[in-house]
Amino acid sequence: MPNYYYEEYRIRKNEPVNAYYYYETEGIINIDKSNMPESQKSLPADAQQPGYPIIKDANGDNKITIDDVKMRNTLPKIHIGFGNTFVYKDFDLDIFMYGQFGRTRYNYAYRWALVGDVYYTSPKNSNKYVYTIWNSQTNQNGNRRGIASTKAVALPGNVGFEEDYQNASFVRVRNITLGYNLSGKKLGRIGDYVSSIRVFIDCQNPRTMHVCASCGDNLNEGYYMSVIIRKRLICIAD
Repeated sequence: MPNYYYEEYRIRKNEPVNAYYYYETEGIINIDKSNMPESQKSLPADAQQPGYPIIKDANGDNKITIDDVKMRNTLPKIHIGFGNTFVYKDFDLDIFMYGQFGRTRYNYAYRWALVGDVYYTSPKNSNKYVYTIWNSQTNQNGNRRGIASTKAVALPGNVGFEEDYQNASFVRVRNITLGYNLSGKKLGRIGDYVSSIRVFIDCQNPRTMHVCASCGDNLNEGYYMSVIIRKRLICIAD
């Protein structure tokens, strides 16, 4: 007997280490269910209520089964890094930056702003995105799932649906240092005691460039798109 277990939908050969399985969605069921496809009726009753995500019938057989499950490798496709020192006369400039491309991450900033956390009489603490995604002026199409989705619905294979996975590619400027070297006559009388002095200003984490709408400069590089505080630090020394 093998000492492992494969779910029916999983890839048996060459499965990526960070494989993520999910059902694609196509909006949410509207109030009169006029946009609910026939395939949705193959799911439990709670998955047919207004506000529940419309699960995409990927193979077009008018029912939702594990054959509609998709897989994505969440590992970045490309890692980059750049570091160099530029020198001009007595000045030197050190730059180091790095980045990842082709990565997707689950955006907890949006997850923590779901309706299930805010519709209570005494709602939980949320974040600023709750005012954007639950605002009829900024989100007129109502593409966020509603209270119906807080019901415990077991989709085929117990696979979840894709939501709030976003492109999390980024380039982070990690460190910039500008220095000036004093030596010889520039030291004056101090030159009798030291051969050179280097004055520099160092800036850490000055900028992160990304495409994620809610990541900010503190985007976590791990599995989840959570926030790790990366303070900007400026140091002047000699």
